[in-house]
Amino acid sequence: SANNAHYLLNDYAISYTYSGQFLLKKQKETKFWPNQTFVGFAPVNFKNQLNSLKSSDMSLGNVAQNYWFSDTFTGNVATKNNFLQVAKNHKIVQIFTHAFADSVDNEPKIYFADQALKISELNAEDQFNTQLLVLSACKTGVGKLAKGEGVLSLARGFSMLGIPATITSLWSVEDKSTYQLTELFYKYLIDGQSKDESLKNAKLEFLKLHPNSSPSDWAGMVLVGESSKMTNNNYQFLIFGGLSLAVVFGGILYFDRRRNAA
Repeated sequence: SANNAHYLLNDYAISYTYSGQFLLKKQKETKFWPNQTFVGFAPVNFKNQLNSLKSSDMSLGNVAQNYWFSDTFTGNVATKNNFLQVAKNHKIVQIFTHAFADSVDNEPKIYFADQALKISELNAEDQFNTQLLVLSACKTGVGKLAKGEGVLSLARGFSMLGIPATITSLWSVEDKSTYQLTELFYKYLIDGQSKDESLKNAKLEFLKLHPNSSPSDWAGMVLVGESSKMTNNNYQFLIFGGLSLAVVFGGILYFDRRRNAA
């Protein structure tokens, strides 16, 4: 039964890669400033007659509140253009949306409030500073199998922009399960665990909360690429702020002593 099942997940943190060369890529340098930490997109409603993703904006808010400096685009402002303009300057990018892909001829695309973004529209010259992209949408890891290239999925397209790690999905998953798994993943990531361990522990906690759930509810979310820990920009801000205050008070004390000596 599902209650007694012993999964590979119980013993190992699992991640995937497109190639050895991709895995060996150095983690991209990111900007120091904390306001470049997190950005999230949750259109909720779509113009393409797609089902509304109710509560996706709430789930995004639950994640974003863990970062001192974060930007969120929900509803009508979660547009394709805003994504292309803003996302590349943030360390972590989270998207709650719909996606479409198959393994035959249809080009993978991801939907924003106004229109869809196709994989062919991703410009390899427009490099992202992003270290982690989380695609909380169905089938973002699915695509056509190209000879010598592998699966041409949305996640693969984003990796060509220089993003070293992507959380993606291999099949359609119920919305509430997706939201909960995503929030649990960030819970462990923010706690300082590596990306693969964070995803592993998110799934294990999900199984504890839903002991009768099928692997189809949780196993489809996978990590592709680099799996190390994320540096915590909240702590960077504390260090930077503390040093700045020390310099200011040191300067005040110095000039005060000089004035008293005179």
